[in-house]
Amino acid sequence: MPIKILVMCQRKAGRCSGSTQKVEQTVVPIIEQYLSNYLHTRDYKIDYLSKLEDANQADKVDFNMEVDNNAQFNDFLKSKANYYSIIVLNTCPYRFIKFDYISQLLCNNGVVILSKVNCQDTYDKNLFTIPPTDTAISPSNILKFFTFKDGFYIKTNTTTNSSAITNSSAITNTNTNNNKRPPLVIKDDADIGMKTRSQTKKQNVINKGGKTKTKRIKRKRKNKKNKNKTKRIKRIKRTQKRRYTTRYRN
Repeated sequence: MPIKILVMCQRKAGRCSGSTQKVEQTVVPIIEQYLSNYLHTRDYKIDYLSKLEDANQADKVDFNMEVDNNAQFNDFLKSKANYYSIIVLNTCPYRFIKFDYISQLLCNNGVVILSKVNCQDTYDKNLFTIPPTDTAISPSNILKFFTFKDGFYIKTNTTTNSSAITNSSAITNTNTNNNKRPPLVIKDDADIGMKTRSQTKKQNVINKGGKTKTKRIKRKRKNKKNKNKTKRIKRIKRTQKRRYTTRYRN
């Protein structure tokens, strides 16, 4: 089952504010690259939530709503309680975010990532580490519900002791998102090889024979190449034989 991820304050498509660039070509790939590196090849599914004023752009997000005490969000909160393993808050107004709502959306020991990725940025994992001491954050607001550890905000659970935060205990919730909590350590970009989500997923698709699709495709190409080579050699030999026979017949 894929790890459930919610990215808030961010569209998945559309033009950047005051720019001709598109978020699906700038911001979204950076977020997905970071998550691929963070999760170390595990499969995941992302939902994008943001409030769009233009109803014609509703398809630019998965959920078009405000995080506030209103009927629409309350319904969302009810259906997605304890659902997400990771929530990314990208360039949100952190001082005014209602982190009690964020906590309710997360699984036990779920992770919140505060990021500041804009359209002009290039990949840098430091864009995803905003400490409680940052002036954009109200520490008393977020630390009431989360524990800051290794650059991440871990959901504080009243039924979980401190050791549960440091191990890989299974996440359980009412929506059967029974995934283990993601690791707290991100490998170096050099070790990861800066793989994109599609490249990582391609390498981990397993077929019934236990071989990766990539290997199977390579093997087919090699067999086809060898077959074509064999046909070419036979054709050359037939041509040579005809020429030899014709020459000595005359």
